[in-house]
Amino acid sequence: MEHVNWDRTEELLSVWLNRAEVAQHAHRKAGKHFARKHYILGGIIVSLSALVGTSLAARVETGEVMHWIITGISAAVFLLASLQTFLKYHERAERHESLRAGFSALCREIEEKLKLGRQGHERPSEVVPRIRASYNRLSATHTPVPERIWKKAERELEPESP
Repeated sequence: MEHVNWDRTEELLSVWLNRAEVAQHAHRKAGKHFARKHYILGGIIVSLSALVGTSLAARVETGEVMHWIITGISAAVFLLASLQTFLKYHERAERHESLRAGFSALCREIEEKLKLGRQGHERPSEVVPRIRASYNRLSATHTPVPERIWKKAERELEPESP
């Protein structure tokens, strides 16, 4: 009877492993995506701030047109900095990296159970609820991966056709 339970458990764990690997890969890609956006937006803000700062420091009497250009750039800096704060790309990148690490640990645990399952000291009735709880905890974090990134991660991990 235990042999049949392990067969079904191994099938279930294989499905969960596949899903956890996709989630791990997708969260890695999402973390990099949001970190990149954070640095690009931050670089633009710093560059524009430097431009405005040097223009003001030079105190060049350039006329009304240049005054309005500098004022417009200053407003853009303010809006971009506000946008960066609102979008929280850096925090989102960190959350995705944390979830990637969690799914990575879950993958290792599932792989271990698949390799050692029948020789281990645990029964399927002990293994499945614990792994399900870990999977559910990670999935319930409300940090969704953008659909475009998720689909790309799935494609990258699909087994190649012969």
